[in-house]
Amino acid sequence: MNAVLKTDRDDDHISNQQSDLIADTMYLILGKSSGHMLPHSYDSVGMKFWEAAVDHPLLPANKESRLVSDPDIIKRIVNQLARLKSSPAFVELGPGLPQSVLRKTIPLLKHFQAVTGKQVEYYAFDVSSEAATECAELVEREIPGSKVSAIQGNFLHYNGKLKTEGRPSVGIMWGGTWLNAPTHPGMRDDFVLAGNGDKISRLLGDDAHLLQTYYWAPSRNPNSVLEPYRTDAVRGLIGNILQVIHDRVEKDFDPSKFRIVISYNEDLQRVSYEAECTQGHSVRFKKLDNFSRVFHKGERLHLASSHKRTTMQIGDLLKRQMSHDILANAEDEKACTGLILSHHSP
Repeated sequence: MNAVLKTDRDDDHISNQQSDLIADTMYLILGKSSGHMLPHSYDSVGMKFWEAAVDHPLLPANKESRLVSDPDIIKRIVNQLARLKSSPAFVELGPGLPQSVLRKTIPLLKHFQAVTGKQVEYYAFDVSSEAATECAELVEREIPGSKVSAIQGNFLHYNGKLKTEGRPSVGIMWGGTWLNAPTHPGMRDDFVLAGNGDKISRLLGDDAHLLQTYYWAPSRNPNSVLEPYRTDAVRGLIGNILQVIHDRVEKDFDPSKFRIVISYNEDLQRVSYEAECTQGHSVRFKKLDNFSRVFHKGERLHLASSHKRTTMQIGDLLKRQMSHDILANAEDEKACTGLILSHHSP
C-alpha cells in the first residue's frame, strides 16, 4: 500500500479536525456559531458505541450489506460498472470502521472483480489516518492483486481532484456517511449532498460516478421504522455527542440532565435524534468567552436526522445538487433499502 496521503498541510489541524455533527450541536446549544474547533468523535467511548451499532443487523446503516452480498440484487449495479470504458477507481468517502468495509465494500468489490476480471483500485478517504489505513489494508488483504491507497482528510473540505490515472471514479457513500453529515434544520437538510455536490464532483473528477444507499419507511406501518433505533448502542452513539462536549468543552455541561429522544415524522419522512432537557439549569461555557446558556426543562436539542426517501426523491436530489443522472438502482423491499448508481452529466 502507498503511504497515507494527507490532504491538509497542517498536521495539527488534521489531528484536531472538528466533527461537523458536534459543531452543529454546539451551534444549537449556544444559539450562535461559536467557531470552536472540536476533535473528531473518533474517541474511545464513541468508537465502542459505533462498533456495537455496526453489529446490530437491523440498523438502517447496516442493511446495505444485504444488498451488496446478494448477487441477484447487486448485479444490476455491477453490470453497469462493467460497461465503463476502463476499470474504475473506487473511492470510499468516510469508510470509518473496518467492520463496515468488510460487510459492505469488500463484497461489492469482489463481485465486481468476479464479473469483470479486472483489477480493483480502491481509495479509503477518511478524517482519521488510522481508519483510512486500516480500511485500505483490509481491502488489500481480502482482494489479492488490488491496488489501494489511504487518504486522510475531510472530503467535504478537500479542494483538489483525486489522481486516478485517467480512470473513471466511483464514489461510495454508505449509510453511515449520510448519518454523520451536518443535519440540523438551521444549516442543511439534505445531508452530504446539500451545498456540497460541487465539492464531491470536483473531488471525483470529470468522469465521476456515485454509489450510495437510501432508505424508506414501510408503507403499511411507517412507525416501525423506529424499531432498529431503539437499542442501547444507537442511543449511546447519539448520546456520546453530549459526552464529548462535556469532556472537551465544558465540564459543567452535564449530559445526565438530558435524555435521548428518537422520533419519526411521517410528513417529513425523517427520523430525528434529540436531547430533551429533564432538569432546568444554566451553564457557563468558560472556554467560549464565558457564554451562558439556560436549558429549560422539556426543551429539545436537535442532534441529527435520518431521511427516508424514495428512488424518485433521491434522483431529484442528485440532479439538483450534482447534475447526476441515475444509471442503475437496486432495491430490497424487505429491508426498505436501495442502492443508486449515478453519473455526472455536464
